[in-house]
Amino acid sequence: MERAGSSRAAVFALAAALGIALLAGVLYLATRGDVASPGPGSTSTQDEPPTSSTPSTTGQPVPDEFEVAIDEIIDFIEAARNEQFSSEPQVHFVGDDEFIQRLLRDFEEDRDEIDRTGRLLVALGLVEEGVDFAESLRKLLGVGVVGFYDPEAAELVVRGTELTPFVRVVLVHELTHALDDQLYDLDRQDLDDADDESAFGFSVLVEGSAMRVEEQYRQTLSSQEQFEATEEELSTGGDTDVSDIPPILTEVLSFPYLAGPGLVSAIVDDGGEAAIEAAFAEPPTTSEQLLHPDAYLDGEGAVAVEAPPADGEVVDEGAFGELVLVELLDSEVERVDAEQAAEGWGGDWYVAWEEGDSFCVRVDFVMDTAEDRAELLAALEEWSANQEAADIAEAGDSLRLTACS
Repeated sequence: MERAGSSRAAVFALAAALGIALLAGVLYLATRGDVASPGPGSTSTQDEPPTSSTPSTTGQPVPDEFEVAIDEIIDFIEAARNEQFSSEPQVHFVGDDEFIQRLLRDFEEDRDEIDRTGRLLVALGLVEEGVDFAESLRKLLGVGVVGFYDPEAAELVVRGTELTPFVRVVLVHELTHALDDQLYDLDRQDLDDADDESAFGFSVLVEGSAMRVEEQYRQTLSSQEQFEATEEELSTGGDTDVSDIPPILTEVLSFPYLAGPGLVSAIVDDGGEAAIEAAFAEPPTTSEQLLHPDAYLDGEGAVAVEAPPADGEVVDEGAFGELVLVELLDSEVERVDAEQAAEGWGGDWYVAWEEGDSFCVRVDFVMDTAEDRAELLAALEEWSANQEAADIAEAGDSLRLTACS
């Protein structure tokens, strides 16, 4: 398992705002341990008066070593980023029960939206019929997340009451989120409400920024401490059977932590450290820009695509995106072929509707060139051959995919 990220509120509002881009929203989650991207109701701490960073543990006195360690980590982050905290976030170390309660407190409120996203993924063959998608998500979060930063409360919550090397690494990651919140405001309601992949792009940028500082901190640890941190990270949730969790969840949830560092490195290499601030002001808007950072640096956005016709009342619509297209093809086509077929992605739009007991989705894809279009058509036809209720057709300059559960 890797890690997890987003504001706690955004984690469970994911499907409501993003539909398929839930894979953008779910992406906020992650699988190892953090929560810090845009979230409904979150607030920046930039203009708030300084507060104490004194950590707390439930019902126990706070050891001096916790305060010292947090102060040292804040100093490290400020030096690494050449920026200063305007206020020091509250840090809470809590036991398993309290941690899960805080993390999942809004889960049921957004259960219907999460269930709808699961039905959509079933229609696409990315989740097997009969799988309880919401419970899979809950389970993955419960075993995978070990810490999160909540912009709404400007506080960091860490699972556990021991200051291990791994916990210190998590603190670096989460406190970097806190600094970015103060500098750039991680509460982006406009992104949360968008039908495109902007929220997705922002989450990858946020995680890439934190991963960059985290890796610098890891390099300051001794070889033994690095070994212990990695061993504890890999063992997180190791006693829980996750074999029944849909692979699409773990694939997508790990993406920000895999793609984020490369994106941030490309931004810095192109424009220096000052380019980070500009990127937070205008984050990536498509998963194409995340898979291929040059597209972001060149300002290559998505081609506008009209919504395809639906065969019923539309219950969801939005951008599908190159990443989800790759994951879709990868379920039936070799990964390298899936990536190559999707690489010429230019833009798309999907609509979803209910048809009796079935849930249907239709997507129109526009590719960069005629050659790209032919390559994607061949891959989609190979994919659809193994789907019970899927159809691929040409619609003008677009390729149209229709699938039902």
